[in-house]
Amino acid sequence: MPEGSYGNSAEHCPQDIRWMDGRDPARFWAITRAQPVASLVVAGVLWGFTRSVPPPPQLIGKRLIITAGASHHPFKEAGDSGRAAVLDYCGVSVSPAEIPEGRERMFREAVHGLQASVSVGAVRLAGAFKIANVIDGHVYADLRPGTEYSAPRSHGLWEVFDKRFLPQVEALERGRWLWCFDAAHEFSCDKRVAIKGFGGIWDYEKGVALRNGGGA
Repeated sequence: MPEGSYGNSAEHCPQDIRWMDGRDPARFWAITRAQPVASLVVAGVLWGFTRSVPPPPQLIGKRLIITAGASHHPFKEAGDSGRAAVLDYCGVSVSPAEIPEGRERMFREAVHGLQASVSVGAVRLAGAFKIANVIDGHVYADLRPGTEYSAPRSHGLWEVFDKRFLPQVEALERGRWLWCFDAAHEFSCDKRVAIKGFGGIWDYEKGVALRNGGGA
């Protein structure tokens, strides 16, 4: 996004002094993810999701509000472990004898039944690391030492999450960053706010005001 284009957006601007020095600790930041990733993260079923970029170091240890996007995550990226996690979260029981087409239909119906364009909960960003490999669902961090010419490949408490099993709801590709969460809290239905999200990290209060026609 070109410099100066943040004026009508709730998205995080790197020059925001309140962000950089923590002067505004009461400010809530949010990130939008497609379903079923959003719901499974705040329920603690998924302890992380991937992005192409690392989180700003200032965000480590802070809470993020998770909002569900209007679309759904690509179904083809979910593995058997991810499908099982979604069905279990949605309370859908599938018999092993169920034909593959039936299981797939139930999985898609379960995902489409999850709320979209709404705040679903909050998590604490505990750490992040670049993925080196995934073996039998266990995600391994890139441990190559950094140099003066390369950025760090991990942040925060990443060691706690290294080699942990993660249900494959989205593609876990080598080289992508895995943002790792703890202290997950799922909002009750009466505490959820209908909100169409923004790209990247965004100011939750400002975003709600913008979507409600309150201006920048």
